[in-house]
Order: sequence, then C-alpha cells, then structure tokens
Amino acid sequence: SLLGEFNKEQEAFIKEKQGKNSDAAVPPWVGCPNENSLKEECLTLSTDRRNFVRSPPAGVEFQFDYEVTYPVAMATLAEDPNLEKMRFELVPKV
Repeated sequence: SLLGEFNKEQEAFIKEKQGKNSDAAVPPWVGCPNENSLKEECLTLSTDRRNFVRSPPAGVEFQFDYEVTYPVAMATLAEDPNLEKMRFELVPKV
C-alpha cells in the first residue's frame, strides 16, 4: 500500500540519518549528574499534548538548528514510546 511504502522509505531515511550521527546521538539527559530523575521528568513531558501545541511564554527566544537538534530528537524518540505516539497523533495534522 501507499502508506506502507511511505513508512518503509521513512524508516530507511531515519536509519541513514542515525548512521551519520550515531556517535553524537544521545537523549538530553545522558551524562547529567541526576540522569535518572531528569530522564523520568523528560519522559513525563511527552504524555501531555499541551506541551507540544501551546505557544512559549512571552519573551522567550528559541534558536532552532536542525542539524544539531535532529540527532538528539531521534535518540529521544527511540527512548520514549509516548513521544512516538504523540508525534503520530500531532504530525502533520496539528
């Protein structure tokens, strides 16, 4: 099916990107002194839809660099099944 074909291509793309950045691709909590509690807090964020759809607080400036963020995002996605579910619920609909 078309959806199955798309999913295969997407998985191949993800594997290719992970292969290029696999050395640096770790979730944001790895290496922190309080790694276990920080991991738990980060994994909790993906259970609330509002964390993804509401605007940031006034005055907050955020610079996004895809090349830097992508490997971390993929590593986090691999560790967090709730984030994967939320991604498929929200993208591309919301």
